Amino acid sequence: IKSICLVGLSIGGLIALEFFSKNPLYIKGIVLSDTAAKIGTQQMWSERVRKVKSGGIETISDEILTKWFSSEFLKENM
Repeated sequence: IKSICLVGLSIGGLIALEFFSKNPLYIKGIVLSDTAAKIGTQQMWSERVRKVKSGGIETISDEILTKWFSSEFLKENM
């Protein structure tokens, strides 16, 4: 592969930016959507990792769903 168009969505945008910073010659174009230069805090990520390691993804699913969906949607669909 000589060059790519890279797409990053949400936290994938952070990953795409990191890849671009280390491999700029491979990037023909980049699309970043619903992302930011920094998402959350070190403490937030450490706590999420701790919860998932100790109890699986289910331990953070409610927290994640309430960030992505309105309370009305969750009431009607969960």
